[in-house]
Amino acid sequence: MKILGIDEAGRGCVIGPMVLAAVMVTQKSWDKLLKCGVKDSKKLTQKKREALVDEIKDIALGTEIIVVPPPKIDEYCLKKRLNVLEAEVAVELIKRRYPDVVYIDAPGRGGHKFKEQLEKLLNERQICIVAENHADDNYPVVAAASILAKVKRDDEIEKLRKKFGDFGSGYPSDAKTQKFIQKLCQSKPPLPDYIRHSWSTVKRKLAGEQDELFT
Repeated sequence: MKILGIDEAGRGCVIGPMVLAAVMVTQKSWDKLLKCGVKDSKKLTQKKREALVDEIKDIALGTEIIVVPPPKIDEYCLKKRLNVLEAEVAVELIKRRYPDVVYIDAPGRGGHKFKEQLEKLLNERQICIVAENHADDNYPVVAAASILAKVKRDDEIEKLRKKFGDFGSGYPSDAKTQKFIQKLCQSKPPLPDYIRHSWSTVKRKLAGEQDELFT
């Protein structure tokens, strides 16, 4: 049986892309992931994540990564369809591998609606989909995907930092990121395309508000 795990990194950041990764394993290689110390990427150091990438690729039947740029995210977010975008990219990953079972970390409460979106887009009843919140905690194949996604996103962010300066993590909760966005918004438009224009962090600063909330 072929099992595919899918997870994302960078969904909530205001700077840089969202990255989705998929890892294909068998039941036997699933157990190997556990033995090599795979867990939710947020619970690992950057050094450990990077060290696990090659191990995961050696264990897996195959891996896939899709990088979604900020303009594409803005296109969907302006219509309040970020979950739809994530579902469409996940389905693209599934179609590249056609597994028997998919485990995926789902946005939204419970994951039931996200599962329905995936099934409708996939239109392939032979593939079993398990979509759950915190799937990266519960299934090592999803944790492996979370590691690949996080390492790839970190690479993309580092490229942007080298080109445009140190803006911190790229998340709205980061004070350094907030200051960087503030400076950009005070300069003449248009804003660069590595910024997510649809994020309320950006909209509030463009409006001259000093306090900010990300939604």
